[in-house]
Amino acid sequence: MNLGITQKDRKAAKLTCIILSVLFVVFAAISAIFGILIPRTDEIKAVGAQNEEIKSLVEGKDGTDYFLLTDNAMYRYDAFTNEYISTFSLLEIETLLQSKGETEKLTGGSLTQWSIHYMGVGEQDYYIVNDGNGNLFKLQDDGKNLTLTEDYCLADSKTVFKGCDNVGSDLYALALTSTNNYYVYKYDIEDLSGGITKSKMLWDIDLSGDMAGYKKISPMPASSGILGVEATEDCLYVFRDGGSVIKLTLNMADGVVDGKEVDFFALADEYYTQYYTPAYDEAYAEFFREKIRNNKSEKNTYTEEQILAADKDELVEMYTELSPGTIARLQTEADEQAKEEAEKGFSDVNPWGSGYDKATKSMFIAEEYLDGKNYSVIYSGEGAIYGIVYSEKNKAAYYTNASDGYLYCVEKADLDSVAVGGFLSSVAKRIDSVSYGNDKKFSNFGNGLGYNKFANTLYLKFQNEKTVSIVDINDKDNCKVLYTYQGDFDVYTLTGDKDNTVTHSLRQVSNVNLDGTTSVRLYACTYSPARFEQKALLTTLFIIGLIVTAVLLLAAIWFFVATKNDNTLGKVKIISKDFKKYKYVYLALVFFIVVLILFCYYEAVGALSMSFFDYTREKPAWIWNNFGNYIRIFNQPDFWLSIGNMLFFLVSDLFFCIVPPLIFAFLLVLIRNQNLSGWIRAAMFIPSIIPSMASMLIWREGIYGADGIFNQIVTLFGGTPIEYLDNVDYSRWALIFMGFPYIGGYLIFYGGMMNIPTEYHEAGRLEGLGIIKRFFKIDIPLIMPQIKYIFIMTFIDSVQNYARTYILGSSGTITPVENMYRIMTGTQADYGMASAYATILFVFLFAAVATNFKMQRKDTMGEDL
Repeated sequence: MNLGITQKDRKAAKLTCIILSVLFVVFAAISAIFGILIPRTDEIKAVGAQNEEIKSLVEGKDGTDYFLLTDNAMYRYDAFTNEYISTFSLLEIETLLQSKGETEKLTGGSLTQWSIHYMGVGEQDYYIVNDGNGNLFKLQDDGKNLTLTEDYCLADSKTVFKGCDNVGSDLYALALTSTNNYYVYKYDIEDLSGGITKSKMLWDIDLSGDMAGYKKISPMPASSGILGVEATEDCLYVFRDGGSVIKLTLNMADGVVDGKEVDFFALADEYYTQYYTPAYDEAYAEFFREKIRNNKSEKNTYTEEQILAADKDELVEMYTELSPGTIARLQTEADEQAKEEAEKGFSDVNPWGSGYDKATKSMFIAEEYLDGKNYSVIYSGEGAIYGIVYSEKNKAAYYTNASDGYLYCVEKADLDSVAVGGFLSSVAKRIDSVSYGNDKKFSNFGNGLGYNKFANTLYLKFQNEKTVSIVDINDKDNCKVLYTYQGDFDVYTLTGDKDNTVTHSLRQVSNVNLDGTTSVRLYACTYSPARFEQKALLTTLFIIGLIVTAVLLLAAIWFFVATKNDNTLGKVKIISKDFKKYKYVYLALVFFIVVLILFCYYEAVGALSMSFFDYTREKPAWIWNNFGNYIRIFNQPDFWLSIGNMLFFLVSDLFFCIVPPLIFAFLLVLIRNQNLSGWIRAAMFIPSIIPSMASMLIWREGIYGADGIFNQIVTLFGGTPIEYLDNVDYSRWALIFMGFPYIGGYLIFYGGMMNIPTEYHEAGRLEGLGIIKRFFKIDIPLIMPQIKYIFIMTFIDSVQNYARTYILGSSGTITPVENMYRIMTGTQADYGMASAYATILFVFLFAAVATNFKMQRKDTMGEDL
């Protein structure tokens, strides 16, 4: 065949192939460069800790080193090179305590919860280790190695430290004790073995429980979240989850009464035992003494001596013998009167407090003792606060406000000026010089605000647990964002060096086990903020480069083949001419193809990708979890039930969407009276224009409801109404009965049968075919394309249909697509798991549709043959 190929065409093809090949090499090189430049997180593995879990990451003394803490050791690394420096083993602590015969203090797995805090005291550098149960050990630092000293303090009972800080040689630790109360303990770092030198229980103010001249106070609950503890030269600040701040002077006095420091709760306990309880018992007893004396019944034979000698419980028994029917009311009256009398005596010896409740340890305290000089409680006053830190250099506290998404600053002088029970918002200054973006919300995971004390910078963590902004606060009046970057990990803890050139982090990774359970581990990693800030741009350029490279490669291969094969070259030539002639048509097609890719295929590929990640509405971060979502799905208790329901509805839908409409359409064709046929078609078509939602409500209430048609019939025959949708024995059958008599889709079949040439029917009659044989031998084979179309569309619609089970709220009829919808729209809004469900359904539908198309192709080939 003459293709009209000339030597000029072959030269043009070779030249084009060469140009495309050169462009391919150039773009491949550019893409490789962008790929190499994309920053990657370097995971840090503790030396010798392959089988140990990392528990925490702690900065060193001056930002030049950091520590990884595991169950059994502390590993020291250089902050800039990440090179291993030294190890301190917890076995040394056990060995020391064994030599002292005090290992019983380490019971309860205390050495698996330890933490460390740096203390600089004079010319000595120490690290104070807390084992998790309140036991403190001192390590001396020579700049490289840590040496365990014999100066340690063992707790008397189980104590969990929530934070600590020091001023000089004074160590202040916030401890949650075995009584579920928070205390501040004071130690002397130079003499830890001397134990606690002073203690102070922390308490709250109940602003809703005020009475004139008094405020209600109670111990701080154990459920309080602690964000940090900071000691300054004169005060200790405890920052709490939600934004409240507790401030107390370093002498840790509740207050001063008559020139003496007073621990209000301890003194109240003492007064309660000495004065309140005896006064209450006496008043209670006196109430019943009077009742017994005034009782004139013949049963009253008790003498005055007996009455005076009896205690309150004996007096109640004596009165019960006289008047048993009124004892409950009188006991209530006695209790109220006794409390009133006891309160009077208690207030006489306790002028600074009133109304002490022994059970809850709460009381009303005179406002004059809450002047804020010794102890103060300050509240956020606006929304939730996800993080609050203190800058010693700036003498100011910084916090993130979840309600408006801004960073605020409160200078120490202003903080100390807030009245007891006042609000931070009254003195806080919003930092407007920092840009946060339009859609960022602060994280409440771990601590939403971090602080690098070496560089005096803040780490702002955002809700997706990936975005981090580093804010320079050295210039208090002009704070600025140094870097904003996307990490590839779930940010949990952040530390950095003094120049912010390197940042170290813990990321929390959830692994889904084969049994569906989830295990969480912390991984340490390091990265450069400056490089990570360019990650999004570099990644985008890398992807674009790959796409262009792939297109150039395919085009180069095509033209290379064209230089060797005239048939291919001929096709290239025809397409080139065609493109020149109809260039606007091709350009229009390009637009529609791009739109199709963006709005159809991109979402599908995105859902497939998301199925391998943790991604929720509250935490929209692409966190790789391998096949975790699929494992969770297959381990759901109702997964296989949902698969069974899906197949049940699929089979029934296929049957009812094909067989009844097919028979009905055939009967309509047989009707000779055209007017009657038209009325029947109209009557059958009208229900299809009723909104599906209204139709479902009719079935749920009007047919299956307690007063619906079915139950009226059941009641008419003396039966008990049935809960068709709430009873698992009926619910599936009730759902497939919806739509009866199932002839809504007859129009396609009817139209196909009406277009069958009458010659076929006449030939059938000549061959002796009856109506039934005609139906199977002529009509069905000739409308097979319509039947296959209905089959495919019904198949897809049935698998994707969640409305009938979700809207009707039927019991025991959950399907995979409804599971997917509930997971996607529920409280967790787990888009990753919902995408996994969508992928499973896509694979199932794709396999079914592909099989159907393959069968159709075979049928077509058979017909051609």
